[in-house]
Amino acid sequence: MVRIDVRSSSPKYAQLRDQLVEAITSGRYVPGEKLPPEDVLATQAGVSRNTVRQAITELVQEGLVERRHGSGTFVLKRSKRPGGGHQESKTVGVLVRDISSPTDVYPDIIRGIEDVCAENDYHIVLGNTDNQIEKMSRYINRFLSHHVSGAIISPLAGSPPSLEMYRRLSESGIPLVLINRPVPGLDAPAVVSDDVSGGYLAAEHLVKQGHHRIAAVFPPPYSTARAREDGFRKALEDNGVEVRNEWIQYACTDDPEPEKTMVEALFSQAERPTAIFAFHDELAAAVFNHLKTRGLRVPEDVALVGYNDCVIAMTLPVPLTSVAYPKYEIGANAARLLLRGARTASETIVLPPRLVVRASSVKKPK
Repeated sequence: MVRIDVRSSSPKYAQLRDQLVEAITSGRYVPGEKLPPEDVLATQAGVSRNTVRQAITELVQEGLVERRHGSGTFVLKRSKRPGGGHQESKTVGVLVRDISSPTDVYPDIIRGIEDVCAENDYHIVLGNTDNQIEKMSRYINRFLSHHVSGAIISPLAGSPPSLEMYRRLSESGIPLVLINRPVPGLDAPAVVSDDVSGGYLAAEHLVKQGHHRIAAVFPPPYSTARAREDGFRKALEDNGVEVRNEWIQYACTDDPEPEKTMVEALFSQAERPTAIFAFHDELAAAVFNHLKTRGLRVPEDVALVGYNDCVIAMTLPVPLTSVAYPKYEIGANAARLLLRGARTASETIVLPPRLVVRASSVKKPK
């Protein structure tokens, strides 16, 4: 039975196509079996026959089904390789939040994946999830229908994971490696950076610069943010610096200007911080601009440290100290894990970050 979610932003034909792909790849429809007639599918899903026809046309183009004139639509037989799964495609599917963003970690991660895959005569296909579960599910269905050799996926941030969505890959014999963060409850290898250590490095550096009133700003809470906060807190505690909960700010998801809100919350207090750690460089850049509008200088009035060491860190009016996220290394190691057949969380790789010190956090000599 197919069901269409009328509240979904995904087109109805795409939802129907994805459900049929899942039914075929999971074995509910076996090779040679006839699909229900278009009018039956239309009635079940509550859509028009034209919508059903559009979904099936895409399945035909993907080689999952064929139309037989006068007989109906049938699931195609798929060739098998000796080990059981589908024929080797020499293709690795890669899903990230945003391929093109110069302020994020993904361009360098993708380069690492691509270099290792090319060395081993594999090619990659890329997809943007935009941190949307519907888009990720759609891409996973396409990976299944195209029988990719493996998948490297950056899990959604701040959303409850759909374990079934990921498990469909392993159940189909397609190996999976996660990047940036693991998925609780999923026994899959991952390549991650030590975010606790990164938060520690940032806070420890600010303490060594003589700061004792140190704040931190984060996006809406999810596992990576919490890990960096844990490291930040531990560094302050280890160095005898008071942790002020009111100086640890998390953005609200429905706030149109969260950076402005957090800066105002910090600097409307009687006692103000003299240093700020920002969850990533893009957030640090926004904080920098809001400090400037308040007449505060970096680093003379407020020291600032970011995270990820992206291009924006070197293009601010005052170059930004940043915790360098091992972007390329994460991608390269993920590809190596995948190609050597890693299958379990016990094979996870944790890479250390490092601190890149620039002018935004260093006190100028008097």
